[in-house]
Amino acid sequence: MIQQPVSVPTPEVLSKDWRDELSAARRKLETAPVNTLIDKLHAGTEKWFDYLIGEGVSADGWKPIKAGNLVFGNNPAYGNLTQCLWENGNRTADQGVAFFAGKGSAMPRDLEAKLSMMASSKRVVKTLLILWPKELNSNGPVHEQLPAGTRKIWDDYMQGDLSSRVRMIAVEPGELAQWLALESWETVVRDHLADVPASAVNNFVSRQTQGL
Repeated sequence: MIQQPVSVPTPEVLSKDWRDELSAARRKLETAPVNTLIDKLHAGTEKWFDYLIGEGVSADGWKPIKAGNLVFGNNPAYGNLTQCLWENGNRTADQGVAFFAGKGSAMPRDLEAKLSMMASSKRVVKTLLILWPKELNSNGPVHEQLPAGTRKIWDDYMQGDLSSRVRMIAVEPGELAQWLALESWETVVRDHLADVPASAVNNFVSRQTQGL
């Protein structure tokens, strides 16, 4: 569980612009397919980790210490992830976060691009969290709600040791708005950031996005 940040006073300008950009991001998610927003989502995810690192948050004793975006494979539409390095005492671990946003006939190709990378000796991260923007109809395992052809790809790859290194969870599409809003919010408030202590900005973002 992510350690919740302690609230500190925040200039109203940051709050107002955050509300505006969050509303704009939600509207964009309602009108644009998620697969067209992958680059912006990963940009926001990287920035989110940077703010968490600045705030010094931890999850079960693990602290994020470095984040960056990577491209893998031959298809840039499916080969994107945000890598985060975590530290717990003398131990380190890296994890990738990827969005599974392929639609229709693209779903199997999207999933296989991610799983084949993780099954390869050239995998770019040790573990991968796949986020599927999807409102599920039941509480069962997420992969059980994949379409038949895509489910087969999942089952085929999960027969090996990949099951211990790859996890898929569903995320309500609207929740992605926080990641989507971060880059544009940072651009809007950039002129104000010089007048606000970095610790206050880190704390503000951590509190606003703690639901993630």
